[in-house]
Amino acid sequence: MGFFDSVKKVSGSVIKNVSKSIDKAVANNRAQNEAYQVKRRILLNLSITELKNMAYLLGMSNLEYENYFDDKSMSMKERKIKLDKFGYVDSIANKPYSEIVLKLKHLRKSSLADEMEREVSAIEARLKEEKNSILNEVSPEDLQKNKDLVLSVYLETIVKEIISLSPEKAKNEKNYQTELKGFLKSAIKKEFPKQKVSVEIEYPTKTGKRIDILVQIDNYKIGIETKYELSSSGHFQRAVGQALEYSQFLDALIIVQYETLDNEIGLNNLKKLSNSIMIPFRVIANGCVKI
Repeated sequence: MGFFDSVKKVSGSVIKNVSKSIDKAVANNRAQNEAYQVKRRILLNLSITELKNMAYLLGMSNLEYENYFDDKSMSMKERKIKLDKFGYVDSIANKPYSEIVLKLKHLRKSSLADEMEREVSAIEARLKEEKNSILNEVSPEDLQKNKDLVLSVYLETIVKEIISLSPEKAKNEKNYQTELKGFLKSAIKKEFPKQKVSVEIEYPTKTGKRIDILVQIDNYKIGIETKYELSSSGHFQRAVGQALEYSQFLDALIIVQYETLDNEIGLNNLKKLSNSIMIPFRVIANGCVKI
């Protein structure tokens, strides 16, 4: 079931306002795509050596390396890959245009920098006008309802996809986490083809912690913490600390336990946790939704 099919399940009075939120998201995605193509077209004027220098200046010196999961050592490792001119262009074009413009000027490519700044600024100006036009038709109360509804659709879709991947097929918890990331990336992009989707593993927070998996759909951030089990008080307290911290910048949080969750004390503790944080919270254990 796609995004629009899911939305049809809600009341008709809300759907009209939701469609305006979707219009806003579509306009934002279209502008992002247009800006990306502008950046890409202009960057293609640089030589491979200039692109490598640009990547270095932008803090992207590791583009020719990728992380992969090694089945033998059961750990993440790094390997060197070959990246051509188009690979560098595609990666650099994902950076904010303001950063690229500064580095182009640093490389004495002022004409290209001015061209990029002019064209992307025009795209952003058109987007602002379009979004203002859409927002003027929606009240602040409706905007919040729309936000909550869209988030709910995203969250429940992710939960549905998680329970469809049985942990029993994975060799262990780490292997399950890696498989889950790859599976979600493919499934969510298929589910929401018009939305901007990213799925990152070991996502770093500002406090130095790392979220096991971060799913971002448009501007919504949904964190997924994979656990082996939460039966001990120590494991549970760690999960509480993570949930309270992550709730400061996530829109929703899902805890996925590798083992089953049959004890009532552990379940009650997690229910108390769901009441302590101010964001939507779900718990999945061994493929079963518990909260």
